[in-house]
Amino acid sequence: KNTAARLAKPFATPMRAIVMTMERMRALPAPPADSVWIRVNIPEFRMRVIEPAAEGPPPVAMKVVVGGRGRNETPELAGTLNMVVFSPTWRVPPRIIRDGIVPKALGDSMYLTRQGMELVRKGQVVPATPENLLMVGDSIGVRQRPGDVNALGNVKFIFPNPYGVYLHDTPSKSLFENARRAYSHGCIRLQSPTALAEFVLRDQPEWTAE
Repeated sequence: KNTAARLAKPFATPMRAIVMTMERMRALPAPPADSVWIRVNIPEFRMRVIEPAAEGPPPVAMKVVVGGRGRNETPELAGTLNMVVFSPTWRVPPRIIRDGIVPKALGDSMYLTRQGMELVRKGQVVPATPENLLMVGDSIGVRQRPGDVNALGNVKFIFPNPYGVYLHDTPSKSLFENARRAYSHGCIRLQSPTALAEFVLRDQPEWTAE
């Protein structure tokens, strides 16, 4: 009876699991045995550094904030970390500009100033007039200067990928107290970015903790 009931079920669920597993295998190749990996477990909201043939706990591990459901989801991918940027400038993506920044700036003339943001056209800063705000996302972009309110915090870690995501610090430290940490627009926010920076630059003595 149990066998007959199981065979009578549609195959949608196991087929979806197979397709998702194949996609993960394509996006996440097996790690080379001689490489150090920074592995982000998206549904666990955790990041760990994996060293080849190492025993014991990972040298660096921490909580992370990842993207929410829908178009903000953090993609599954693998890349090579090749750059660490301190005191980064945030070039705000067009969708975030359109959905979040422009409405606030139109309703509050001091919003951009408080957030350390400026309007930019062809590399030049332009005034935040209503006319210019309506052109944001077209010929005008928005960037956030380095500082305490910068959305990327004090450091970001770049690994080139087609999705434009990266790992970075954040001024919103309280989010790490939550069990489900899916609040970003796709990038990965780190609880202890300084610890990761010290590990990544451990063989370059000119970079001290300070």
